[in-house]
Amino acid sequence: MSDKNLELDETFFHDFECRLLKELPGLMHQNYYYPHQIKTGRDGLLVRVSPHSGQSWIGTFAFGDLSPKGKNGLYSWPDADMLCVVSQGQGYVVNVREPVNYEMLSVHPILEVIPARQKNIVVFANNTELIAYGNSGPAWVTERLSWDGIRVTKVSHDTIEGEVWDPRIESNVGFKVDLATGLHEGGVFQEI
Repeated sequence: MSDKNLELDETFFHDFECRLLKELPGLMHQNYYYPHQIKTGRDGLLVRVSPHSGQSWIGTFAFGDLSPKGKNGLYSWPDADMLCVVSQGQGYVVNVREPVNYEMLSVHPILEVIPARQKNIVVFANNTELIAYGNSGPAWVTERLSWDGIRVTKVSHDTIEGEVWDPRIESNVGFKVDLATGLHEGGVFQEI
């Protein structure tokens, strides 16, 4: 994995500190495994989380297994007590004060993460669509934009722009997505 020195994306205000670990420290900490059904024996990102008020703990966030190109990252969330961890394309959102309270994101695999502070959402890209999450869960999902692959090129106050490959013309085609609604213009996917 090439992202060994991951730092927290601090787009949103957060009430904790966290950092990626290479191995379990010698000092005793409460350990949590994500997803909780897996207790040991699965590789993942090892993250130490220290709420500004509360006990520090360590989480092992299992790697996604759909794509070796899956994103790795630590992200602040619109809620200051929540941390988003993306582990080789698998996303988790966990309450830093109550680490048993977490959600696995329904985006597979996560290939790109776009925090949008102006709309209080985080947008995730997989191979074919964009999915936005806010404090209360999924906010919107675009229609399918691509057969296979999305590249975000610009994020403004109101839109996300990008490119997808169109095999019919062997060229990139642009798209634009409204950050408030998920409605889009452009893209190339069409039912055949």
